[in-house]
Amino acid sequence: MRIGYGTSVTVPQSTELWLAEVRAGRCFARGTNLSASVGNFSEVQLFNPIGSGKTVAIKAISFGSATAGSINIRSFNTALATLIGNGLNLQSGNTAGAGELRTATPAAEDGTFIGPITTGAGVASPVDLGWFFELEPGEGVLCNHFAVNTGITIFYLWREFVP
Repeated sequence: MRIGYGTSVTVPQSTELWLAEVRAGRCFARGTNLSASVGNFSEVQLFNPIGSGKTVAIKAISFGSATAGSINIRSFNTALATLIGNGLNLQSGNTAGAGELRTATPAAEDGTFIGPITTGAGVASPVDLGWFFELEPGEGVLCNHFAVNTGITIFYLWREFVP
């Protein structure tokens, strides 16, 4: 997993690259609402499955929750239990992505803590970090609310390419 902070690409170049990649059918999106689970954390993961042959580069993540607080970003290289589906191609009608959106509601947080993003109650907090993560096959990143019994809404935008 590579983690960047958007400093290697200027905003105009990043925007032009994104549009070119959308037109080439290499950009994907997927999100979900995960309800609160009593005594458990709500986790939503973008996972690049083993054998995909592709690298997944996350461009943006949008976070939301009915409860104000922090959404934790965590590295976790094991697929979560429930498959929501593969990425939807942003060039309408094109092939689905290799990247998988997965969820779980464990009693303890999974993965390694990277950092928090603060969100207000009922407010979507989009974060475009300019190519924030690169996930090789078998790697994943997940988001969860810092507190148990809290539902979340997570939406990922990413690009897939053959290294």
